[in-house]
Amino acid sequence: MYDWRDGAAHNGHPWAIVAIVGVLILVGIIIFLLYRLNRQQSVASEGAGSTIAPMDAAEEVLRNRFAHGKIDEDEFTTRLTALRASSSSPAT
Repeated sequence: MYDWRDGAAHNGHPWAIVAIVGVLILVGIIIFLLYRLNRQQSVASEGAGSTIAPMDAAEEVLRNRFAHGKIDEDEFTTRLTALRASSSSPAT
């Protein structure tokens, strides 16, 4: 049996392994990029077809901030009142 240092065991096989590994890496990169592209398109299409009105989205952000303790109850009610007042006033 030949040892890896003998030279006789190097009949081009290491290059075949390197080539196979390289192709596998390339295929993996292509699959990853296709996955990311598909995911970005699905996120963009979800945003485009969203039925949430801008004021509803703003109120949702406000509710989340209050729920996470980033604002207190007084600030929440003040801002919610201001949001609803601005939504009921006619657009200029």
